[in-house]
Amino acid sequence: MMQDWIDGRFDGLFKIASQIFPATIPGSGANDEWLIAGPGLMARATRTLHAMHLLKAGGFEADGYTLLRSLYEHVTRFAWLAVDPPKHLPLWLKWDREERLKVDNDLIEAKDQRRLPGAVRAQFEAERDSIPGKLQPLKELAQQADDYWSARLEAHAGREARYGLTGLYRVLYRHSSAVAHGTAYGLGGVVESAGPGLLLVGPEHPFMHNPFSFAGVVYAMGMIIYAETFAIGDMLEALDAVFATHRDPR
Repeated sequence: MMQDWIDGRFDGLFKIASQIFPATIPGSGANDEWLIAGPGLMARATRTLHAMHLLKAGGFEADGYTLLRSLYEHVTRFAWLAVDPPKHLPLWLKWDREERLKVDNDLIEAKDQRRLPGAVRAQFEAERDSIPGKLQPLKELAQQADDYWSARLEAHAGREARYGLTGLYRVLYRHSSAVAHGTAYGLGGVVESAGPGLLLVGPEHPFMHNPFSFAGVVYAMGMIIYAETFAIGDMLEALDAVFATHRDPR
């Protein structure tokens, strides 16, 4: 059984998050509104954290890595957008439209009726074509976010630190990719003696890290930036209390 300190950390973070989400946000709900996109990304991260807690209770470690990867990506994109929302939001929206048009192109090729309505596709194409520049790869977004926030927040590590967004990209995101994408390494999570969807061929091969212990670190980093961005007081003190109470005993 995994350590109780991880469950305690989850519970502490959920209590903090419950003071913020769900939230009533003024606005039209458009994707290019910062008060929708910013809180929306952290709200999604909050739900992912809850989902990871459920996976931990069931012992689904390999699947936890898939959600950890998603959690990291949402927090990193939020942290980068928060650096300069007016400048960064259009690039993020353009990337979204490009990806959705790629899906629609595949549906058109397959003559699938579930393709985008013509007016929606035309809107996406117009948005894509009206925005100059291109969204950089996730690693570069992490580096830019680290540079900005580490200069402003004592609690945020720089790009050279292991627990900054850039360091976690190497340690966490890349490692999680090997588990999420159907690799031989990822089969370590199903080699066990009993349980649903497991191969009965011997002892489980442990992964390098525990996805559930990393989840709180990633989420807390996002919440520190969220509190700074939207002027929420006492966030750092509340997070410090959770991590001080529920420490990794190793």
